Amino acid sequence: MPGPRRRLAREAGISDLRATTRETFPAIIIVVMKAIEECVLVAAAEARLSHVPRRVLPFPAQGHQREYVAQLTMVLRGIFKESG
Repeated sequence: MPGPRRRLAREAGISDLRATTRETFPAIIIVVMKAIEECVLVAAAEARLSHVPRRVLPFPAQGHQREYVAQLTMVLRGIFKESG
């Protein structure tokens, strides 16, 4: 999908993400793809969830798989350490 269409699709998803986060009230928001971070921040702010901790991970493709797994592992270890 060309860049401008991709950007519009991401922006169009903000309202659905806002509704989902309002319904689920997450303890943490894990963004899986750095390119959508801004849209997630907007959705979280609109859902009044700016205070919820966020972690941004690379999308696990195009050679980023190991980085993704390493970062996700750190996030999950932190979550379980805090809760356990």
